[in-house]
Amino acid sequence: MKILVLSDSHGKEGYVYDIMRANTDVNAVIHLGDGEDDMGLALAELPAFRNKPVYQVRGNCDPEGLPQCRFENIGGFRFYITHGHMQQVKYGKFKLLGDARKMDRNVVLFGHTHSQFLEEYDGTWLFNPGAVVNLNYGVISINEAKHEIGFEHF
Repeated sequence: MKILVLSDSHGKEGYVYDIMRANTDVNAVIHLGDGEDDMGLALAELPAFRNKPVYQVRGNCDPEGLPQCRFENIGGFRFYITHGHMQQVKYGKFKLLGDARKMDRNVVLFGHTHSQFLEEYDGTWLFNPGAVVNLNYGVISINEAKHEIGFEHF
């Protein structure tokens, strides 16, 4: 299973479209906020995404409507999906990690900083794909049979 992870597209719908067009082999898409409407063109124009799950959360620059965070079980892993501004990730990852542990999540996806990040803390992975406005994104690969997960930055 492959998951495309996007964040902080800030109105760059064309960038999102190009990234999604280059990654039509993924099984799901996650957008971590600050670009609530930026996937519209790609979802409308790329048939490969019409029946794939799309998970989105609201960022600090998005209007109300999407949830602040989501808790999803994907490929045998327990995901905590958030933008990160509510957890003040620009000042450290401790609140984010603490929240993940309280909620028994082993994969945490966040944006907000516009910086790519990957770190594992005692079995809990923190992953930030970077910002689409900087042409950055991430891909998560999951081997369910072996219960293995991998993260890549682009």
